[in-house]
Amino acid sequence: MSYPFDENPFEKYFIDLRHWRGIELELYRILVRTTVSDPNRRELVEKFNNAKKKSKRVIDSNQLTPREIDVYQGELDLALERFKAEFPQPEKPDLCLHENHSLKLKTHADNTTHIVSQCSSCGCIVKDHRKDSIINWENLPSFKEDLKRDEDIEYQRWWNLRNQIIDRITGEDGKIPNFDWDGFNAEYESKKPKPISPSECKHPETLITYRQYDEKSNCIVIQCLECGKHIKSISKKKVENIYQLPDFDPTIEERRWKACDIWYKGYSQALDKAKKSYKEKIYQEIVSGELKIVDKTTFGSYYESSEWQKTRSRILVRDGRKCQACNEKAECVHHLIYDRIGKENDLDLISLCNSCHNEVHTYQNSMGPSYRLTPNEIKSLVFKRIQRT
Repeated sequence: MSYPFDENPFEKYFIDLRHWRGIELELYRILVRTTVSDPNRRELVEKFNNAKKKSKRVIDSNQLTPREIDVYQGELDLALERFKAEFPQPEKPDLCLHENHSLKLKTHADNTTHIVSQCSSCGCIVKDHRKDSIINWENLPSFKEDLKRDEDIEYQRWWNLRNQIIDRITGEDGKIPNFDWDGFNAEYESKKPKPISPSECKHPETLITYRQYDEKSNCIVIQCLECGKHIKSISKKKVENIYQLPDFDPTIEERRWKACDIWYKGYSQALDKAKKSYKEKIYQEIVSGELKIVDKTTFGSYYESSEWQKTRSRILVRDGRKCQACNEKAECVHHLIYDRIGKENDLDLISLCNSCHNEVHTYQNSMGPSYRLTPNEIKSLVFKRIQRT
């Protein structure tokens, strides 16, 4: 016997789901991260909502039966299962289709601020904006926290209740210390002070200048000497000897934006390095036992359980203890999907050798966090690797 590759439900399922989720993700990025005109936005939102519904339809159409033997669930998963039985999860609300949006300054719990476009009808966040793209952003009106759709309130309420369950079960166990954002920012800016961008500058020192646009167009403007920004124009009638005024210097603002760009790139690189160091430190503390992490989820404790050992042995026997990709000795059992972890349908699992298993995860990780190879794609991927060697 071996893994049933022919007529396997995962072949069409994974391909269809990747298709619709790919469209969904791309449309979401366009809608949230870029500026889209109102007429186009409505069309894109409708396409996004349609892709989301298609993804859900694909998932609902392929629910394999969980096994009833050797079932294992962690303490947290059991608690969440009881919670969902009493309080069914509401549907995630669709993106809003209203066309009346305005810029708002949203303050989060950690006192950080972000600029967003908020729907004036239902309060939804339509998209985010960079601060350096908005003039005088600090003067924007505050985000209206109390302007929400009923479905948004219900959805957030459900997740808040779920988080309370998690906090109660885990307590301090299983909680990894958060990355110290405030400490990192303070230390970095003490060494490399952040340059003030033209959009943030308070214009402490200004100068009246003569600005020549072309042979026929010129004006008198107030220029900030700190950031170089053209603050406002002045009527020529109010200024004597305009041709004796110093010339407007466009290079000041260009240099300031360049300095900001260099600073942000340096900041981003330093942040990536600090996060990597933080993760390595946490890992070493866990390995050494200095940091006690108790994962009470099924995923955290399942692989040490007798239920998994029985399931793993059964799958290896089914597959003749052969890697189903390269036919060498099987060394592990790979999850094609984690939807039923602790009570997997046997089709969820396939025997592989360590080399093929690493190849599969390396490829899947390169394609994104939710990407899954079909059983036959696993065979094809590994076959190509063998050909290359």
